[in-house]
Amino acid sequence: MGSADFAKELLAKIIKEKEKLQVELTHLHHQQSMKPDSDEILSQLAKTRNALMHLEATINRLSRSDAELRLYLIWLDLQRSVQAAGETREPELEDLLALIQRQLGDQTDLGKDLPFNTIINDSFQINMDFSFDWQGFSGVSDPQSPNDSINQLALAMLAPEAGSSLLDLCSGQGKFLDQAYQQDPEVALFGQEIDPLNVIFSRYRLRKLGSRGHTIACGDAVREPAFLQSGHEQQFARIFSNFPFLMRIDQETLDAVLANWTRFPLELTTRNTAD
Repeated sequence: MGSADFAKELLAKIIKEKEKLQVELTHLHHQQSMKPDSDEILSQLAKTRNALMHLEATINRLSRSDAELRLYLIWLDLQRSVQAAGETREPELEDLLALIQRQLGDQTDLGKDLPFNTIINDSFQINMDFSFDWQGFSGVSDPQSPNDSINQLALAMLAPEAGSSLLDLCSGQGKFLDQAYQQDPEVALFGQEIDPLNVIFSRYRLRKLGSRGHTIACGDAVREPAFLQSGHEQQFARIFSNFPFLMRIDQETLDAVLANWTRFPLELTTRNTAD
C-alpha cells in the first residue's frame, strides 16, 4: 500500500469521526436551547467545536499528495510512539519530531489535530513499514540511492564489524544505511545529507527498522563536513559515498574543499565538476 492509499483510508476514518462530532454538536445545541445557562453544556460545546476545527485541519493535510503528506503521516506515527512511551523521554525522537514540525511549518497546533487514543490507534493497525514505497519515498526519486546489488557489493567489500563505525557521505534517503543495519545491527551508523527532507526520511527509516543511536547530519558533505574532532575529520572504520558525479562546482566551493583536505594535498586536473 502506498502512502497516498494509506492516507485515503485514514482520511475516511477521520471523516466518519467528524460526522459523529457534527451530530453531537447538533445535540448539544438542542440541549443548550433547553438549558441556556448550563456551564457543563457550554464547556462541552467548546470542546466539540475545537475538536471539529482540528479534524478539519487534519482532513486538509491528508488531502495533499506531495512530500508534506509523507511527513505528516510520519509525524502521526511517531507521535503515537511518544504517547505509548508515556513519560519516557527520547531525545533522538524529539529531535526528529521537531525537525518534521519545522518542515511542515506549523509548530503551534500540530499536536492537537487528532485524538490518538481513538482514531490513530485504530487506523495505524496498518503496518507503517508497508505504507511507504521506499524507492522515491519522499515523493521524488532518490538519485543518490544505488541499487541493491551495488549496496550489497559495497557492504561485502567494506565488511563493517560489530562495534565499528560506518559513514555514508551524501546518504540520500538512507537506503545504504538501511542495508548496513540489516547486515549487522551492531555497527554504529553515520550519514550526512544536504536535503533536510531526505534526512527526515532516512532517520525515520532506520527507526522503523529498530535502529537507535544512529547519527544522520544535515548539511553539505563537500563544503561543511559534519563529523569533526578538534577541527579535523573524525575517524571512521569504513566510509562509503555514492557521490553525485558530474555535479558542477564553483571556485569558492573548490577552495573550501581543499581547505578541509589538508591531510591529502591534491593536484586537480579539472575545476569544472566535483568528481
